[in-house]
Order: sequence, then C-alpha cells, then structure tokens
Amino acid sequence: MIAPPSRALARPLADRRFVALLWLIVGAAGWLGILVIGAGLASSSPPKAGFDLDLLLSAARRVAAGLSPYDTTSISANAGQAEGLFYSYPPPVAQAFALAAGVRSPVMLVLWALAAAAGLAAVAVALARRISAPASTSEVVLPVLALAPYWFPFAIALLFGNLDASFPFLYGLMLVGALRGGTFGAVLAGTGLALASLKLHPALLVAWFLGLALVARMRPAGGASPAFGWRALGVGAFVIGAIVALSLLVGGLAPWRDFLDVVRIGSGAALIDRRNIGPASQLSLLLGSSEAMARGIQIVVSLLALAVTLWAALRRRDLVESFGWEQSSELVFNLGAKLLGRRRGEPERFRRDAVDCMSSMVPRIEALTPSANIVEYDE
Repeated sequence: MIAPPSRALARPLADRRFVALLWLIVGAAGWLGILVIGAGLASSSPPKAGFDLDLLLSAARRVAAGLSPYDTTSISANAGQAEGLFYSYPPPVAQAFALAAGVRSPVMLVLWALAAAAGLAAVAVALARRISAPASTSEVVLPVLALAPYWFPFAIALLFGNLDASFPFLYGLMLVGALRGGTFGAVLAGTGLALASLKLHPALLVAWFLGLALVARMRPAGGASPAFGWRALGVGAFVIGAIVALSLLVGGLAPWRDFLDVVRIGSGAALIDRRNIGPASQLSLLLGSSEAMARGIQIVVSLLALAVTLWAALRRRDLVESFGWEQSSELVFNLGAKLLGRRRGEPERFRRDAVDCMSSMVPRIEALTPSANIVEYDE
C-alpha cells in the first residue's frame, strides 16, 4: 500500500538530519547571494561595499592620530546633501573602533559580519531556552542563520558595514534580560539599551522600559516585575555614564564639542528628498508640503511611535508580544509613508536634476577645451 502524500512528506521532515540538510541548503544559497552581491559592490568604482564601515574606520583613524573624529569643514559643506555622508555618531563609537584602526576595511567588514551573525545566533539560542525547550542548539542556530541573509535590513547592514548589524544582538539582549527578570536580567537589558542608544534612535526603548516600570502588577508570562523597568533604566544610565566618562578621559571635551556642532549642522538638513524614505519626507512629497510642514509631520510620527511603545508596555501582558509591538510600530509608520509617497515628485526636482546633469558634463567640457587639446597644424 502506498502511503498518502502527507504521510510520505512527514517522514523525511521527522528526520532531524534531513531537516538540518534543508536548512544548510537554504542558508548556503542565501549567504552565497550575499557574497555575490558584496563582490559586485566591492568591484564597483568607487567601491560601495562597506562604505558605512569606511566612515567609522576613517573617524577611528583620525582618533588614533590624535585628531577629532569629525571633519566639521566637510560636514558644513555637505549639509543637506544625501550624498554627503559623514561620521555623525557620538565620540565613543569612533574611540572604540580606534582599537581596530589598523585593520584593512575589507578584513574588518568580514569580521563585522561574522560578529553580527554570531551575536544573532547567541541571542536566538538564549531566547529559545527562555521561551521553549529546544532539543539541541543546532535546531535553533541552523534556521536562524539560514534565514538571516534573506532578512533585507540585516543583509543590507552587513553589505555596507552599518552599525544596525549589531541590533539583533543588542535588542535580543534586552528581550532576554526582560524575560529573565531579576538583577542579572536588568543588567543584560540595561547594557543592551545603553549600547544600542549610541545610535540615538533606539533610545525610544527607554519609554518601553519606563512603561514596564509603571505597570502595577507582575507579568506572569514574562517574569519581569514593575521594579525591573527601573532597574534596567538605572543600569542603562550607569553604562551610558561610564561610556561618556571613559570617552572624556580618553579624548577630553573637544570631540564632544565637535559632536554638538555636527548635531547642530545636521538639524538644518532638508528632510524633503525622494531618497529619504522616512515618514516625514514621504508624506511631505505626497502632500506637496513645505519643509516646515515636514518637520511638523516628523514630530507627529515620533509622538505616535512613543504612544504605541507606552501602550505596548502598559497593556500587553506577554513580554515578547509587547516588545514586538514596540519594534514594529516604527516599521509600520515608515513602510506606510513609503507606500503612500512612492512615485511622487519632490519640490524643484527638475531643477535639481538639471543641475546634477550639467555637473556631470563638466569633465567632458573641460576635456574638449582648446587648452587641453592643442594640435599643431602642419602646412
């Protein structure tokens, strides 16, 4: 008798070795795709692979040479231009990377990707052990690492060497700490919060921990008490204070003064740009509004994200669900604005495109001038 298709399919999937082989095939295809794309980006002129990491390493090399990590002259010249990328993180980031200032950029990019993948696998195992009881570590690590290259935000962060590649580990550390509870859990969560907040925008998670602190009852699904939120925030404040103190000890006040100048210059950059996929930019393009209106929209979006974060912390009993609501709120606002604003024009788009076109023709015009092409006439 021939077994039904469903039973025939269930038999190989019940074999752990067969399932592991499937995950290895899926993962090999995904990571091979990352390597192929990365090789293409690296072979372009100029190379585009790891350009975010190049900014960090350039700032780190300036710190290693005894200089400020910020080139304020270049920043002032490129203010408001999307192409004018520059180092704008707080000083401790460049000071930490100064330890690896002598490492070549391609090597550092590979090491950064390996560290990010290892961190993702580590927190995945820790979360699985807190939530369920996996039969083995490989049952968690293989699927997570196999699917990681297909998650575009993570893949893009790896290709360009962005600090966002560390977020799966840092955010996972916060969630592991919240699920664990107690003093050690608060240390894990607060440390993850402090390190993630070096990129500033994850600091919204402070509201989530504040919401946990304001909850008047225990969370039976998660194990974190109302006091846990205060402990995590206290640990986060302590770690941030320690990082700032160490930064001042190493580099003094000058880098922080330059950082404030960078923040001031950056705050004057134009929000409305078709290359900016943020909610304020895309909604402003849709509505044809002014720059002032775009900044007002930005405030409204930030308040909505804050409201969802507090609601998730106060109203959702399951910690994993609550943390997921906090993380998905900003994503929903960004994707919604992007979908609404797609294919919309930008103010003075044609004028800007014309300027860009003429600028690209300058080298050709200079090459055709008589001074550059003198031909002797022979009678």
